Amino acid sequence: MVRVQFQAWRDSAADRLAVLFNGIPIPGLSTDQAYLRLTKELPRFHHPVAVVSLFTPSLFDRNLEDDRPHLGPGLFWLPPVQHWRLARLLRRLIHYRSNDDLERGVARTREILSATIRAARSRANDVAVVASNPSIAVAATDGGVFRTEDHGRDWEEITPAGPKHSTAVQVDRNRTDVVYASTDKLYKSTDSGSSWKGVNTKAKFLLVSPTDAATMYADLYSELAKSTNGGESWSGVFLGLGGYALSYYGGAVAIDEDPSNGNTLYIAAGDGALYRLAADYTWTWVNAQVQTLAVAPHEAAVYAAVDPGGVFKTYDRGRTWTSLGLTDKRIRALRLAGSSGNVLYAASTDGHIYRTTDDGNTWQGVDTALDRGPIMKLVSDPSGKFLYAASGTGVSHYEVSDIQVGALVSDVLRLPRLLNEATGNSMVILPIAGTVTGALGTVYTTDITLANGRDSAQDVIVTWLPQGGGSSPSFHVALPPSSDASSSGVLTIRDFSQAFGISGIGSLVVAGVVAGCEVLAKK
Repeated sequence: MVRVQFQAWRDSAADRLAVLFNGIPIPGLSTDQAYLRLTKELPRFHHPVAVVSLFTPSLFDRNLEDDRPHLGPGLFWLPPVQHWRLARLLRRLIHYRSNDDLERGVARTREILSATIRAARSRANDVAVVASNPSIAVAATDGGVFRTEDHGRDWEEITPAGPKHSTAVQVDRNRTDVVYASTDKLYKSTDSGSSWKGVNTKAKFLLVSPTDAATMYADLYSELAKSTNGGESWSGVFLGLGGYALSYYGGAVAIDEDPSNGNTLYIAAGDGALYRLAADYTWTWVNAQVQTLAVAPHEAAVYAAVDPGGVFKTYDRGRTWTSLGLTDKRIRALRLAGSSGNVLYAASTDGHIYRTTDDGNTWQGVDTALDRGPIMKLVSDPSGKFLYAASGTGVSHYEVSDIQVGALVSDVLRLPRLLNEATGNSMVILPIAGTVTGALGTVYTTDITLANGRDSAQDVIVTWLPQGGGSSPSFHVALPPSSDASSSGVLTIRDFSQAFGISGIGSLVVAGVVAGCEVLAKK
């Protein structure tokens, strides 16, 4: 005898999954709708355990419907296809599909399921950059360990043999071939990831000392270990508090060292408590609820992000703290850079990156083209010009522009004068430029490259004409001479919308002018 027990929807497995995963599983979704929902929601999870994709014949039947917005070949968003009412009614009553329809449906479903797998593996947990060559970086992702040599344009997988999920990576700050990576254990490579050697158990965080590349720290979930010989041997350094501060909470949340003194270490334990380790291995409690931190040379300042509360700074090793703002943000990554340590980056759980060069008095966003996944780690070269962000959607690279852009005083007659006096090739118009978000959430930006053929510097006026009309702001940019050894007179403005502080799409008018920015230059 078989007993069948019926359940109300609220007690079913599907409903329990919906509650558990914040409503991601929704009955009636097609595969493409489920994929789009996944790509939107997955980056918001800080520590996802698994992605489960359910597939049934009824789900496949919905994949064949085109009378709704849907994904086509190449995963491009397509509008609904209009059908005659009688044809739609017959399709509902008679479930017939041609072989061509089925083959297209199978191909589309396979493409979407493959993209689902890639999305589940794209999450980046850590990234490290070679200080002496910032074009080289290594990333730890849910899908493996990857290395780039061209500022993130192309990535090569270098995962050690075994499980691909990687939690942490580090590189030698001066050598391009030494890499540390944690998967099922902690590995070291001395040939850029071609071969690996296990040197310890699995690590949650890794830190190579900025003062000595042979010294490194590893958060092993249950203890903090230190090596002074490039990972060949290890010893515990969190002995003053025992393993409870780490093991009970599954490890630390942040580690940083005084870049001028290798004997001073700060660590934020899993419960957010911030401790300072002195040269004699004694620990001092300095703050609570810390999510990430950054230490300035000689401990001139220690920066910490508190949740909730924004970014704080201490000048006296934690005795007193001063708020630097961003109080309404949940900051998960800090990065201190610049030759004098005056550039501070802060990254949030909603995918924004902020930059300050005046100790938090003002913050500038540098995240126009970022997907809005939570940012786990920020790294940069020592100058702070090349920035990498590891987030819930992968690794992004940003090059901070050194270009000085000056906003000009509003003048409604400026553009007409420029157009009237333009001669030869002293002016160019870009009909379509700006920033726009695609149907799948991809942000498209515009880079501008200006070339000066003269032996002397050239002033340029750039005027923005927004789509739909409105004010037309103008900006001044100075081009280096063609004889300049470092640039040859060529200047590239990455994501000009970010540099100029504008949004949307429109047209650009670029005009070469003489000193004073009023009369067009003539060749």
